[in-house]
Amino acid sequence: MLRLVSQEGTVNIVTIISEDSMDANESEISETKSTAAEGDALSKNPENGVANSCAEPMTSSLSHAETQNLLGSQFNPPSVVVSPPKKQRLSHEEFHSSLGIIVCRNTQQLHDNMMLLDRKKIFQQRFAVLTFLYSLIMTKGIDAILDEVEDATEPLIDGIYGHGSQSLLNLQITGSAVSNVFDDERDLGGYKLCGIKKQAPIGFLSFLEHLRYCEVGWYLKNPVNPVWVLGSETHFTLLFSPEGGLIMKDSPITSGRRAFSQLDPEGNGFISADLLTNLLASLDLVSEPPEFVAIMKDKLDPEGLDIIVLNNFLREFYGDSEMDPSNMIPKGFQLYHYNGLRRNRDPKLVYSESTATIDEPGIIVTDATPIKMCLQTKWPTLEMNWKGGHHPSLN
Repeated sequence: MLRLVSQEGTVNIVTIISEDSMDANESEISETKSTAAEGDALSKNPENGVANSCAEPMTSSLSHAETQNLLGSQFNPPSVVVSPPKKQRLSHEEFHSSLGIIVCRNTQQLHDNMMLLDRKKIFQQRFAVLTFLYSLIMTKGIDAILDEVEDATEPLIDGIYGHGSQSLLNLQITGSAVSNVFDDERDLGGYKLCGIKKQAPIGFLSFLEHLRYCEVGWYLKNPVNPVWVLGSETHFTLLFSPEGGLIMKDSPITSGRRAFSQLDPEGNGFISADLLTNLLASLDLVSEPPEFVAIMKDKLDPEGLDIIVLNNFLREFYGDSEMDPSNMIPKGFQLYHYNGLRRNRDPKLVYSESTATIDEPGIIVTDATPIKMCLQTKWPTLEMNWKGGHHPSLN
C-alpha cells in the first residue's frame, strides 16, 4: 500500500546515493549530451516513422511526456529523478536502499537526465513506473499532493488488491493528484470538486464513460501528445498514434464547449435558459444588462422551450463550425494498442495495429467491442479495422 504522510510523519521512499556516485552520474550525462541531441534530432526527422517499429515513437512520446509531467508537477524546485536499482530481485529494504537520486536544478538538466535514462532503456525495465512515481512525489512534495486529493486518508495504491486510485493515475499523466477526470472545477451542494485544469502530456479515456459512470473532460481526451491511457473496470492499457493531426489545441470554441458542459453535467446538449447569464459570465462574454440577456434568450430559444441548445449557442457566439478544431482532425489514421498483460509466453512486446476512420454521423455499424466503445467516447463515429482481425482486450 502506498500512503502519503505529511511532514509531521515519516515517509520511507528512497535513500540518496553518495556524492561520488552523483558526480560520476553527472559526468556520464555530460559525455552523452551530444549523442542524446543527435538521437533527439533523429527522432524528429519525419522520414523516421513507424514503418520499421511502432515502439520507437511511443517511447519517444512517453519519455517526453514524463519530462513534461515532472515539470508540471513541480511544487518547489528542484526536480528529482529517482533511478531504479540494477538488480531485478530485491527485498523491500534492499530495493529502497539501492535507489539513486538525481537532483535537477533546471529544465535542461532534467531533459538531459531523462534523455540518458531513455537511451539506456531504463523506462522499459522493471521498476520504471514505480521509480517514476517516486520522482513525481519527491519533486511535487507530499504536502502538495495531500492538498490535491479529495480524501487524504485514502492510499494511492490499495493495500489489498494493489489497485491504483484515480489520483495516482492523474498524478502520473498530468502531474496533478486530483481525484476527478472532468475539466476545471464543479460545485456539488457548496462542496468544490477539483478536476483537470489544462491539457495533459498524456490523455485518458475510460470505458466507464460509455457505461455512464463518469465523464472524462476535454483536457484528458485531447492531450499534448497522441498517447492515451485506456481504463476498463479493472485494468489500464495504452493507445498511441504517430498521427500528429490528432492533437487539438485549445481555442475559444473549445472553451465555450467546456463552459457549457459545466452547466450540463449529464451531457444532454442543452441547459435551462435561466443559466444563460451564468454561462456568458463564465466566458467573459457580455452578460449585462438583463435586457441584453433577454434578447439573447429569445434569439437562442425562438420556440420558447426555455432551453439553450449547445449547437445554437456555439453558432451564435463562435461563428462557422468549420473553424471548430474537432472538425479538422484527419478522417483516417493509424492507432496502436498495447496491453501489458501477456496473453502468451512470447517475451516480445506485442502491439495491436488498427486503421481508424471517422465516419459521417448517421452511419450504423454493428461492431461493438469494448475498446471501440471506449474510443467512441472521444470519436463518436470512429470505425476500426484491426490488423489480423484480432480485437485487443481492455482487460
